[in-house]
Amino acid sequence: MRSPRPSGSNYDPFTIFMASDPPPNPRPSRPNTNRTTQAAQNMTPVHSIAEAWKQEPPHIQQQWRTADAKAKEHYLFPIRWRPPVHSTPQDTPTMSKTVNDLTAGTVGGIAQVLVGQPFDIVKVRMQTAAQGTYSGMLHCAGGILKNEGPLAFYKGTLTPLLGIGACVSIQFGALEYTKRYFARQNALRGQGGPGGITLGSGQLFAAGVAAGLANAVVSGPVEHIRIRLQTQSATKPLYAGPFDAMKQIFSSHGIAGIYKGQVVTLWREALGYGVYFMAYEKLMQYEVKKKDIRRDQISAANAVLFGAAAGYVLWAVIYPIDMIKSRMQTDGFSAADGQKYKSTLGCVRTVWQQEGIAAFIRGLTPTLIRSPFANGATFLAFEMASRVLN
Repeated sequence: MRSPRPSGSNYDPFTIFMASDPPPNPRPSRPNTNRTTQAAQNMTPVHSIAEAWKQEPPHIQQQWRTADAKAKEHYLFPIRWRPPVHSTPQDTPTMSKTVNDLTAGTVGGIAQVLVGQPFDIVKVRMQTAAQGTYSGMLHCAGGILKNEGPLAFYKGTLTPLLGIGACVSIQFGALEYTKRYFARQNALRGQGGPGGITLGSGQLFAAGVAAGLANAVVSGPVEHIRIRLQTQSATKPLYAGPFDAMKQIFSSHGIAGIYKGQVVTLWREALGYGVYFMAYEKLMQYEVKKKDIRRDQISAANAVLFGAAAGYVLWAVIYPIDMIKSRMQTDGFSAADGQKYKSTLGCVRTVWQQEGIAAFIRGLTPTLIRSPFANGATFLAFEMASRVLN
């Protein structure tokens, strides 16, 4: 609403006052009209003011034009009656938030590879070796150390270091994006507390499934190449490195060869990451509620502990599926090069008939030892990087 026009000749239309204080000399008032006449003439208030405005002297019209222009320049938004607005994480543009999630996920993936790779090569060797090759984890690890040297425990590391860094980045990017989607839905329904950010178990599982499926597009080829390098002969290697492996496989078998074992990979990623992220997020929610703190106030030690617990849940659910995936990805591409399994179900049936149920958990011990370190490092690196970026 316009202020009344000042009386006298001291009015200065160029004077601009602070938004928090009313000006000492009020602005000139707009011409007033008779509402009865206005209604009779069937005119809106805007039309009425415009008609009355034309009757003002030219110097008054110019004063108002100048004052209005200055007001628009300095007070574009009506801040006088609004409290200060402080930005919150929810106000961050979606693209910026997604980039931060992808970056933090990459940091988590690199930490996972560096910590877990030595355990992983022992697991893969035990999963894919013929029955009776190794008497246990220490026998397998000792054989690798004796025959191939300590650097063999990081054989094929370049592929996972690049690939799994990208995989974990995609995981967390998809997870956090889906969580924000569910949070918006909760907020519209008045659920999930402030901002709807407290998700239910079903929502967290669904977000984990989305993360796993998005991740599988990259993780399938990455793990296939890594496993080929980890299981090839140390004395007569077939592939000179990850890029040579990709080149040879693609030239001989096309994109289907690169994505060998992808069906079982999709099952593993969807189911595994559904329970993995659900377990971790429920533990984080419990800690926030119990101590009445924000998520970014949870200690690093608890982030490691919750990541380790989530890792155990993950492997308890998917280890037999992971073993089938390893068998499929080390199998031949055709009968000419020794293919044993025609399909995922064929692989399950063959292993069950020839080696029994024990084959489905072979190599579990190094996985359980690796899990708390690798998964704890993953979540710790992700949480710390997220706090810095956000």
